[in-house]
Amino acid sequence: MTVANGREFLSIPGPTNIPDAVLQAMHRPAIDIYSGDMVDLTRTLLEDLPRLFRTSGRVFIYAANGHGGWEAAVSNVLSSPMANNGQFSFNYTANPGLTYVVQGTPDFVSWSLGNTNVAASNPVTFSESIGANSFRFYRVLRLPNP
Repeated sequence: MTVANGREFLSIPGPTNIPDAVLQAMHRPAIDIYSGDMVDLTRTLLEDLPRLFRTSGRVFIYAANGHGGWEAAVSNVLSSPMANNGQFSFNYTANPGLTYVVQGTPDFVSWSLGNTNVAASNPVTFSESIGANSFRFYRVLRLPNP
């Protein structure tokens, strides 16, 4: 690709010539990450990654750079779900007047119905006693209004 003042350069650590094939690839539109090919690609990655990492556990794809992955790992390892007196709690953003349900799961497969409420304020605090039947993962869903 040529411009009035000569060829474009990438100056890190540079200057470095950018091949035309790379420039053309950079100008392609981004793919939709919520449908089509990306969903299929993600599904196959989630199926293949356990074999690659030789694990029987569930794998997760974390959309961040290496520092973001380390931050998530360290904060999850060092944070305790025990807040006060054996209670696990978290806040979620809600629109007052709308109905929300908190669901829990030990394995991301079987979700159990939990606390359903109409939000009176924002944020909403969910709290649960930690015990033998406690869940490890939670999600909040907004229910359709009647």
